[in-house]
Amino acid sequence: MAKIYLGTVGSAQAAKTLLPPNNRQFSELTNDLRREATVASGKKVVDIIATKKTFTFNYNSITGPDIEIWLAFVGSTTWEIEVERRNGTYDKYSVRMSNETSNTLRKSVGDWLYEGVSFVLEEV
Repeated sequence: MAKIYLGTVGSAQAAKTLLPPNNRQFSELTNDLRREATVASGKKVVDIIATKKTFTFNYNSITGPDIEIWLAFVGSTTWEIEVERRNGTYDKYSVRMSNETSNTLRKSVGDWLYEGVSFVLEEV
């Protein structure tokens, strides 16, 4: 399973937090931000303004100590994520928590176990 670190933008990997890998499903989606307009001739013109990533972390179950790692980042501003690639290198992205995250934290099975938890990070 790929190692994924989250921390302050520009900080060394050793200063970042290793995200909990247990019971984790990770997906990385690339999105094109587009601007569309219709020109005088009636043709539609599409410009790709930027390409951004969305990172989704789904946990079938996650323990209280592991969810505390995530909660430290919720509601904060911009962070940096480092994603390990197959060849052992890391790609870095500046990210923020998506608004979708706050709704997933309510599915508690007890004081120490949560099921069906998702965290979404969006590249800025």
